[in-house]
Amino acid sequence: MEAVSRVTGEATKSVITHGERELNYIFCFKRNIKDLGDNVAALEANIRDVRSWVDAARNNNHLIRNTVDTWLEQADRLFEEATQLKSEAGDINSWWKGWFTCSRFCLGRKAAKKNVDIQKHLGEGSKFGENNVSDPRPVQSYEPEPDGDFKTFASRAKTKFQVIAALKNDKISLVGIYGMPGVGKTMLMQATTTQMKKEKLFDEVVMVVVSQKPDLEKIQDAIAEKLDLKLKGKLLSTRAEELRERLNQEKKTLLCLDDVWERMELVEVGIPYKNAGNRCKVIFTTRIQGVCESMEMDEKIEVEVLWEVDSWNLFRSKAGVVVHLSFFETVAGNIVKECKGLPLAIVTLGLALRNKDEIAVWDDTLAQLKKSISEKMEPVNASIRLSYNFLQNETTKMCFLFCCMFPEDFVIPTDVLFGYMMGEKLIRDVDTFEEARNRLQVRVEELTSAGLLLKKGDGRIMMHDVVRDVAVSISLLKLK
Repeated sequence: MEAVSRVTGEATKSVITHGERELNYIFCFKRNIKDLGDNVAALEANIRDVRSWVDAARNNNHLIRNTVDTWLEQADRLFEEATQLKSEAGDINSWWKGWFTCSRFCLGRKAAKKNVDIQKHLGEGSKFGENNVSDPRPVQSYEPEPDGDFKTFASRAKTKFQVIAALKNDKISLVGIYGMPGVGKTMLMQATTTQMKKEKLFDEVVMVVVSQKPDLEKIQDAIAEKLDLKLKGKLLSTRAEELRERLNQEKKTLLCLDDVWERMELVEVGIPYKNAGNRCKVIFTTRIQGVCESMEMDEKIEVEVLWEVDSWNLFRSKAGVVVHLSFFETVAGNIVKECKGLPLAIVTLGLALRNKDEIAVWDDTLAQLKKSISEKMEPVNASIRLSYNFLQNETTKMCFLFCCMFPEDFVIPTDVLFGYMMGEKLIRDVDTFEEARNRLQVRVEELTSAGLLLKKGDGRIMMHDVVRDVAVSISLLKLK
């Protein structure tokens, strides 16, 4: 009897508690609705704050965390539902209105439960802040898109197909791309890697420049940075082991090594090519065919010169509308032929002659180009030298020569370049440093417009290694 009595008492207590709670939905209706209004306002403010942090993060090219996107989606839904509920509750503006239709009870219960949901969601949102709604995008995701010129090269289609087919072949781990200077090896590799990213064939695509005198530690640092890996070791072998462990993970990685001049010991760097399943593949460019054999590549692919029609279309796009005039077309065609299908030579001369409407200038350019080539100068070098000669401002010419003082494939610091130019008193007739810096920027723009400097997407400037070689030779001649 005592047990029955205890059970009965607890059941009665539960029923009473439930009944009180249900009655509170009616008697505490106004308080619940007021709390709902306060919670809606707090939720709206919180949504605005989080969205402003998200917008700022996206402006800095950061990746928004999934938890933040999910929270915002749920917050928007809660805000919409609570606002609708608050609107419906506003129609019940007196004690008796809605009493007998149970509206007051239903809305009161919904408001109380929605208040709990919003408070819980606000608690979850309190973990977010300006500095923890996103993560820096991996550096390798910022790889530049290839120059648009590549897309017009029908003569490159077969070569690009060969490279992509080799990378898709599970039995191939190391691919060598070779060709003469200025033929477009780097552009081909950039176009290929861009397609690899679009097709998501690899989880990670990393591109680094090796250069003529490779520094293995710097190459390790470049690869590690783009993999978001912090190398802790000091010895080359220790760092190589760290890098190898990272690249041996389950992710499929494509490493692109640009401008290789001699056999490179990939094992010493920490690149585990020809590993199980070929998860890490390597593609490299070189101007020396023998490097492909010495690297023991699985497949070598030559980048040949452009077809005549591609050469002409590329030159016409760079030289401007003047080439469409009938009396320019013959000399322009002869200039293109002297460029021997080399994109760098075609682009450089096309930009140098852009919209120059004096036929004598074109005839003289052709004559100089033929003379230089007859003296055993490569067409690319001859075109670069002519482009340099076309520069009308001596300060711009000196700025070009100063740029070759920086190492090969080096991002040129404009502050250092500015120091050189000011130290040699090459920037004159200015009253402030700001004016002087603006003047330098004008000279840099002239060089990029002439194709003698490369401008990256973030405003950095570099000098193509072939252009640098010509700049060095011009500087040495001036010293004699």
